[in-house]
Amino acid sequence: MLKGGRSILWTCQQLAESLSKVKVLDCSYLPSFMSPRNWQEEFKNKRIPHSRYFDVNDIADQTAPFPHTMPSAKIFEEKMIDLGLTEKDDICIYDNTDKFMSSARAWWMFRAFGHQGQIRILRGGVTQWEKAGFKTESGPIKSAKSSSYISRYDESHLYTFERMEETIKKNSIATKDSEKVQIIDARGKPRFDGTEPEPRPGLPSGHMEGAFNLPFGQLIRDNDIIPDEELLKLFKDLGVNVSKPIVTTCGSGLSAPIINLALHIIGHKANVPSVYDGSWLEWATKSTDIKTSTK
Repeated sequence: MLKGGRSILWTCQQLAESLSKVKVLDCSYLPSFMSPRNWQEEFKNKRIPHSRYFDVNDIADQTAPFPHTMPSAKIFEEKMIDLGLTEKDDICIYDNTDKFMSSARAWWMFRAFGHQGQIRILRGGVTQWEKAGFKTESGPIKSAKSSSYISRYDESHLYTFERMEETIKKNSIATKDSEKVQIIDARGKPRFDGTEPEPRPGLPSGHMEGAFNLPFGQLIRDNDIIPDEELLKLFKDLGVNVSKPIVTTCGSGLSAPIINLALHIIGHKANVPSVYDGSWLEWATKSTDIKTSTK
């Protein structure tokens, strides 16, 4: 079963000692406006031994108008079978950035689909693996062994546009803070305030009514999530009650799960911290209710 706490984050030594017992997934990815790197080519050229590539853009709803939208249970199961996974496998996820974005997204997806095995996230990617003195591999990927995968999708992990709209409406008429669902936005402050344009042309910047701003970079230091006491102080200083319901959002649903990961590490137990999958890209496309620092 999945457990909270910092033990979810593995060192390279821990992975090396368990390499024969776990399935390893490279889910490296950043949006093109953040990096022009060819992630799949990098995976073919250098990877941790026995890894398979978890493509957050391919393991998605390809009919949706927004990138890396959560797939149906059927699609997720098919993609996991393609990777040779079962729902009971213990898995270690890594990505070759210093941002945890795609690894946290993959971790959240496995949780939403009810994966029964342990899910770990590696501190650092191939670079840290090599620095620790461990070997990599390259070349063609062998076909995965036949497997079966049965998901147990839990919709409480995910917010749709309609659910977010309803939540903001209920928050606006709630008479007590304890009755509200706290919204935390992982984008940078200038985009949140509406003083800097969004990286996607034509999309207005700003934020949802009542949202808190916690740029995801504040949660990361030296290929690791910052210590628990610093996490708790960040949320406290922000005015967030980590014992109450929370939904996270970002630009397109990629960096928001880093906040969910941080909440999981410090033991958030109030329902399930959810992710608004469409995030600001969907909200600013569909809604006229956009707040800025000046209104």
